[in-house]
Amino acid sequence: MVVTAWKSAEDGNGWILRLQDAGGTGTRVTLEFESPRFVCRNDLLERALEPCQSTQRFQADLHKHGILTLRIR
Repeated sequence: MVVTAWKSAEDGNGWILRLQDAGGTGTRVTLEFESPRFVCRNDLLERALEPCQSTQRFQADLHKHGILTLRIR
């Protein structure tokens, strides 16, 4: 897995984290925060694909050669 972006969101509302499975094997991504954060999947244009959820631990499957874009607030 490779971090391809960690930046402020274009609209200034949170951070964008983009991950890519460069190895072609697929993996499960786990992010743990010190305190709850709002996290949601976004497309490459930073548009929400689902409602953001408050969580202290976020998990998602990253398919082989897949790209996962998250908004974190």
